[in-house]
Amino acid sequence: MAEVAQWSEQCGCKGILVYTDNSLVDAWLVSQVIIQNTEKLCPLVAVQPVYTHPYSVAKLVASFGYLYGRRIYLNMVAGGFRNDLLASDDTTPHDKHYARLIEYTTIIKELLASPAPVSFEGEFYRVDKLKNAAAGAGALPQDLYLRVL
Repeated sequence: MAEVAQWSEQCGCKGILVYTDNSLVDAWLVSQVIIQNTEKLCPLVAVQPVYTHPYSVAKLVASFGYLYGRRIYLNMVAGGFRNDLLASDDTTPHDKHYARLIEYTTIIKELLASPAPVSFEGEFYRVDKLKNAAAGAGALPQDLYLRVL
């Protein structure tokens, strides 16, 4: 992965997709390898709500920003391979995947935008005065702020 990341950066790429499913190594660890072995290449991490709570995603994004001063892009994935979702006991109807993803992304964005506690109540997620302390003393710096693709 380090070689591919270095080669991609040398060819002028600004980002690189790090996808996820049940058969692959962890996308966040792969992203760390990319960041540690390049100067500017930004991982585009595939994020699936079944795999990681929105708080954990916000904490990871803020931690990368704080530790490396680098941007992480998120590829928000509504669904996945049917067998992978069933193995994780995700019985959410297909049409509800998008509504869940909107709630999920809203929580992540709010946690990254401000050091203030976040409260949210939706159909799929509920958080009460949840605070993202991973960014240090405050919100993620504006130049590293999450841009959802």
